[in-house]
Amino acid sequence: MVVAVGVAVGVAGGVGGGGGAARAAALDQVVLGDMPNTNGAWQSGEVTVAAPPAEVQRWYSDVSRWTERFPDDKSARDLGRAPDGRRLAELHSRALGKTLTVRMRERPGLIEYDGEGRGVKTQGKIFFVPAGPGRTRVVMQTTGELHGITGVLATEDMKRDRALKKLGSDLEATVRLSKQQRPQP
Repeated sequence: MVVAVGVAVGVAGGVGGGGGAARAAALDQVVLGDMPNTNGAWQSGEVTVAAPPAEVQRWYSDVSRWTERFPDDKSARDLGRAPDGRRLAELHSRALGKTLTVRMRERPGLIEYDGEGRGVKTQGKIFFVPAGPGRTRVVMQTTGELHGITGVLATEDMKRDRALKKLGSDLEATVRLSKQQRPQP
């Protein structure tokens, strides 16, 4: 369940440099909004789930399973590695209405990405922050640039709304995945 939209989200402990105080959300509650001090150019979402950080990061790293894990991804293909070692992937996002090729640099606790598709460029970070025993706070930060005819026709509000829809969908999927991992009573 998305509990807030339009809330300024920062990340405590210096993660992400968003400024502002982090909003402490209850387990499994997605919080979405514009990142502070970006004039709406960057969007952020976060959720705390009951699963270890390394496991949650694997859900985001395994491109071959994106379509079964993340309903927004209509298609996804692992394209191997770029010459600089970053993972290459192609995905079609329903929320964005675009096919994107993304390059991901992965480190423990962090995935950084940039990519492009027809009329759009994107970049962002996904943090996997320990939040207690067997818990992870997932923080997603993203921005995009529209160009060509897409840039002429789309408003900033349209761009923002689609970014928040994509973030919300992926974070809700993370909640669902974490619940599937929990022992059933």
